[in-house]
Amino acid sequence: MTDVARVQRDRMRTVLEAILAGNAFYLEKLSACGLADLDPAGFDLADLARLPLTEKEELVADQEAHPPFGRNLCWPLDRYVRLHQTSGTKGRPLRWLDTAESWDELLASWSLVYRAIGLEPADRVFVAFSFGPFIGFWGAFEAAQRLGALTLTGGALSTEERLDHIVELEATIVVCTPTYALHLAEVARGAGIDLASSAVRATLHAGEPGASVPAVRRRLEEAWGAACWDHAGATELGAWGYPGPDGLMRIDEERFVAELVEPSTGEPLAPTESGQRGELVLSSLGRVGSPLLRYRTGDLVEMVEERDGRRALRGGVLGRIDDMTVVRGVNVYPSAIENVVREIPEITEFRATVTRSEGMSELEVEVEIAQSRDRDVVAELTRLFHRRLALRVSVRRVEAGTLPRWELKSRRFRIRD
Repeated sequence: MTDVARVQRDRMRTVLEAILAGNAFYLEKLSACGLADLDPAGFDLADLARLPLTEKEELVADQEAHPPFGRNLCWPLDRYVRLHQTSGTKGRPLRWLDTAESWDELLASWSLVYRAIGLEPADRVFVAFSFGPFIGFWGAFEAAQRLGALTLTGGALSTEERLDHIVELEATIVVCTPTYALHLAEVARGAGIDLASSAVRATLHAGEPGASVPAVRRRLEEAWGAACWDHAGATELGAWGYPGPDGLMRIDEERFVAELVEPSTGEPLAPTESGQRGELVLSSLGRVGSPLLRYRTGDLVEMVEERDGRRALRGGVLGRIDDMTVVRGVNVYPSAIENVVREIPEITEFRATVTRSEGMSELEVEVEIAQSRDRDVVAELTRLFHRRLALRVSVRRVEAGTLPRWELKSRRFRIRD
């Protein structure tokens, strides 16, 4: 057994002990599977597949039935010190509680992310989010402080004010969603601010599959004149993925056990050295206050089994399983659409709409276009879609500033029936 596997086994036993001592949500799930008499002391990682998968919809339904926090709690409420919640882009937000110990584990995962991009105490980290229940702001802000960096908040500031602070306070690392980083760059260009000449040396992103999309990453690095880094996390899990020097996304395997399943059936898939695509499933080993066993993240990934037994992801999170749609017989993910659109630098913003009618789906992409240097951007993008995705797409130009902008997760993709 490797050192990592031994740590995972021991920490999983601790999680199971806490669950069996009184977590009503998981006691019910384990009982339904005939595992109410599970012995944590004898649990091994090979036993993991015996445990039931957990889906987000179960947790949301449990909170609706047992408001306001649900039953996925291992301790009395007076042990909990923090509350965050998901964005609710797919429905009702999910609330998540942390004890002081669980929060320390989340910050430890965030510290791995920062160390991976070379953060040093001399850095100045600008967190370009507003205050609120979004966990990304708080994790990024507090973890940078713990590592000794001067940490600057963008909370309650406008985009223009944030740009002023980034430049004037000589921030060296900027943390935000990739969508908002592109918007910051767009506003900076309009204001005559040259971000590439600022002190920023790295931008760090999560919240959506953007910074690992080649065309998006290339545009971000050109706009900011800085290295662009991707990491991955979720409110209910924490920062589980950090960038590796070889381009693979590493998993914090001291705090998470990673599995791969077939999205439509939930059946296990075996990662290989060359890579295997499927849905990422994670078991949380650190945030014991509100644990997760075999949690279906909904993230499409390509998992690689490395020679030392560790698991990594090629290309980060490739997309959301439930975001895939079929257009004229072609499986299409939003990240694939964005990768095509971002190949054309004149396009400043876009929105994609899939319309379904009488069994047929059509894709329309609206684009805002800056100065086009005497070329037909609409025609060029139409040809690119056909070449890259084998799709005939309706591309329509709209007036500058008419499409929405986002600070957190973007909502550029719509489906209309």
